[in-house]
Amino acid sequence: MPAAGRGPLFIMSFGAWIELIASGLITGGIYALVALGLNLQYGLMRILNIAHGEFLMLGAYLTWMMHARFGVSPLAMIPVAFLVLLALGLVIHRLCFRRLAETSPDIDVFEARGLMVAFGLMFLVQNLVSWAWGGDLRGYDYLTAPVQFGEARFAGNKLLAFGLALVFIFYYLLGWAPAPIGRLDVVYSSPDEITDPMLKSFRHFA
Repeated sequence: MPAAGRGPLFIMSFGAWIELIASGLITGGIYALVALGLNLQYGLMRILNIAHGEFLMLGAYLTWMMHARFGVSPLAMIPVAFLVLLALGLVIHRLCFRRLAETSPDIDVFEARGLMVAFGLMFLVQNLVSWAWGGDLRGYDYLTAPVQFGEARFAGNKLLAFGLALVFIFYYLLGWAPAPIGRLDVVYSSPDEITDPMLKSFRHFA
């Protein structure tokens, strides 16, 4: 086939192919970390929290605001945003989902009611963010200098985000999941089968 008739995919260099594949892996790693959070919420609590993405957006806006206005490093904001959203999540769980668990006659009713509450939370957070920060795209320059790997070049912030996503994912797979607290998703729907004192205390808290 003549070179002139080839499409852009056929004339990409080897380095461009590496960049394309690696960019897909980086994005997939971040999405996998987000999906892991959804899996934990449904596996442990039977809460299909479709507002999960909105709370991630809230953490992103918090990080952007602290960096843009006060010059706080986004890396330093990771534990801060984690603690802020953890506290917010505990409050929401106590006020909404724990009451649903106490008043629902069975797990199916609880899941259906929890889904409706999650819809409400999603629209609530979306509108609060729109009211507080507007609907414009926000961003900042942080570790944007390219990192060279052979013929391929990647932004440093993308590599950092991918590395952190891998760290958190492997921490869950190797540290959290095999531990007693990580096995709670197997026995959560059958509390009578729980014999581990640690699991009993966590089941009562939830």
